[in-house]
Amino acid sequence: MPVPKAPPVELNEVEKRLLESIAETEEEYISKRALIILEAAKGESNTNICKKTATSFHHVSTWRKKWLNATFTAQTEEELRESIRQFLESKDGRPRKCKSAEVDKIIEISHWVDRSHRSKNAKNELIASEVVRRKIVSDISPRSIGRLLEQYERETAASS
Repeated sequence: MPVPKAPPVELNEVEKRLLESIAETEEEYISKRALIILEAAKGESNTNICKKTATSFHHVSTWRKKWLNATFTAQTEEELRESIRQFLESKDGRPRKCKSAEVDKIIEISHWVDRSHRSKNAKNELIASEVVRRKIVSDISPRSIGRLLEQYERETAASS
């Protein structure tokens, strides 16, 4: 059974130039998303774009649809570039369970639990149970705690 033809993507010259620049200069996952939009604007099918960018059909069709539904309002070209970059940077997964204030409280609790543990997971289990007990979040796994702490460590190392 044939796959329905994907809706066409139209870019003006400024958008095309900015996407090309983003594709050349940004991180790989952002570059791939920019390339997907550029290839879609050339009239390529999602299947061909998958092959060219080495990504899944779902990923290509998702970003084509997202681009078609997006609207950018900017007064300068630099503002437009930043808007497009932020759009391409956005995650397409499940929304976060924790807001930044909750993450800050989790980090604070992790500093209180600095004594030695059998493993990282044991420490994360203790933090998770404490966070739920204090009703900071209704439910969180030790693995999610570990991810939040790893991200916090990366961010503090990068800012140092």
